[in-house]
Amino acid sequence: MKVAFCSSDGIYVNEHFGQTEKIYVYEISNDEASFIECRNVKKANPNIDHLDKIDEKIDQISDCRIVYFTQIGGPAAAKVIKNKIFPVKVGPDSLVETIIKEMQRSFKKPPLWLKKLLYESDKSNELESEK
Repeated sequence: MKVAFCSSDGIYVNEHFGQTEKIYVYEISNDEASFIECRNVKKANPNIDHLDKIDEKIDQISDCRIVYFTQIGGPAAAKVIKNKIFPVKVGPDSLVETIIKEMQRSFKKPPLWLKKLLYESDKSNELESEK
């Protein structure tokens, strides 16, 4: 499953979803985590209609099932959820590596929300391999 992290440095989740200019994407499975890429995204300007920038940002992470950040506005969170990406707010300076390890531990007995995402991710992978 692909997971996105809003981060200024790729080490910590330390960015607001709307304000981040970099999103680090990992492929995470039970045993492995592979860094895919750092995606440069446009920072939203809260002084103007910034929801267009939010739409662009969501488009750039549409292949991800989860996005981690330190903060997100209500309208942006609604748009993330509408696009079937699960938003997760974490404390400032949460280590990406720690989040990945915790996620992998939870794969063994996932909470319902994660179980659903894993199931959907497996179905999506099956469809991809049939092409």
